[in-house]
Amino acid sequence: MRRILLTTFIFFILPNIFFILATYWTGDDRAFINIDYLFPLLCFTFKNKIIKTIGIVLFIILFAIDLLLITLQHFPNLHFRDTFYLISFIFSGPKLFLTYGIIIIFILFIEIVLSLKLSVKLTFKSLLSFGICLVIFNTLYYFITQDNNPDSRFYRTSLLSSNITFFIKNQEANFSSLLGGDLLIPTSYKQATKPWSEALKDQKLLNKKLLLIVVESWGQPLNSNIQEDILKNVKEKFNELEFFHQGSMPFRGFTVEGELRELCQLHPETVDLYQIKTGFQNCLPHQLNSLGYQTTSFHGGGSTIYGRKEWYPKAGFKKDLFQEDFKLPNKCIAFDGACDWDIIPFIKQSFTQDKKLFNYWLTLTSHYSYYTKDIHNTRFNCKTHNLSDGDACHNFMLQTQLFDDIAALISSPEMHGVEVIIVGDHPPPLFKADEIALFKTKQMSDASVGWVHFKIKD
Repeated sequence: MRRILLTTFIFFILPNIFFILATYWTGDDRAFINIDYLFPLLCFTFKNKIIKTIGIVLFIILFAIDLLLITLQHFPNLHFRDTFYLISFIFSGPKLFLTYGIIIIFILFIEIVLSLKLSVKLTFKSLLSFGICLVIFNTLYYFITQDNNPDSRFYRTSLLSSNITFFIKNQEANFSSLLGGDLLIPTSYKQATKPWSEALKDQKLLNKKLLLIVVESWGQPLNSNIQEDILKNVKEKFNELEFFHQGSMPFRGFTVEGELRELCQLHPETVDLYQIKTGFQNCLPHQLNSLGYQTTSFHGGGSTIYGRKEWYPKAGFKKDLFQEDFKLPNKCIAFDGACDWDIIPFIKQSFTQDKKLFNYWLTLTSHYSYYTKDIHNTRFNCKTHNLSDGDACHNFMLQTQLFDDIAALISSPEMHGVEVIIVGDHPPPLFKADEIALFKTKQMSDASVGWVHFKIKD
């Protein structure tokens, strides 16, 4: 009897092991046991091959939902359909994504194989009885402990829960957008470009030359000394600046969502912007075009990523320059794209023109997973800020490297008279609880991005 109970327990806990360990590492929320796995496990107890196959399909679906719900804690607006689009980046994106994908597929395969082997020793009746006992125990646990999680119910506690019901509820609004509705809606987040959009709204004159830089994975650390160290060389240029403003604002989302926040004050209901055909008419480049500005975008990544070759012109850019247009001999590891420091000469050259200019630069080199091979500037000392040598440290070093290059750009004669806004697209993706804590506490719903706004003297 004891052996049967132990085997049943192992059989039931096996599908949950990976997620228990993963959420312990990342600090994400998930019930200890996902009761949904009971259904494919019950199928495994049958000798019929068709029923076993149904069980395998169910297992894979539930595993994918489990994985998606953890991802949604970092990217809450992600639609399930977007996962298929984002998976297409697995070979063109950072090599670490491919590594993660292989590891997850391997773990899924091992869990299914072990579950099938254990099922030989169990019966449908014994497993179902064990599952019912777990549900009863969980109900008692809820009423006795009065679980203080506001999302808890007698059928969903920190001990045991059903992810299917939570997934359907979470994706309900997104399902409705599939049936029709606006794919571009006003963003609920603040924008660093608000001074420019407000000036356009009030029909006030804007500066003749404008530069908007959206920085990949530039967040606002809770320790302000870290940000001050990153911006140190830029702020030391105060004698060359007419004004300098600095701040931060909450945000959570993907790069393309950060771009649309700043360029259009919009939020996309899908990150696959090939799907969005209309709604860009009030974007900043369109408005500036009507005032006689030459609008140009610069990005070191490929033009097909996030459909930028399609939606940049829709947003109003008259000229777009991507990795394939620069034809640079050297590449950085992130998306195998052009290095940020190699893009700067193109931006500098653009500002030599004596005309109204709006240049937009989306950086790339500081993309996750913050490759040390792309770091050549070691001014930022992680040990000074009591930081371990990990992803957060490398992100800070890459941001320091970028802002030191921008500081040098400020002193270029070509940049005289240019008004600049620099803002993070989103806080840096981090997956260790201690590194996430550098940007947000458990009580904060969102981490923040940094921004600066200044004008270089004529």
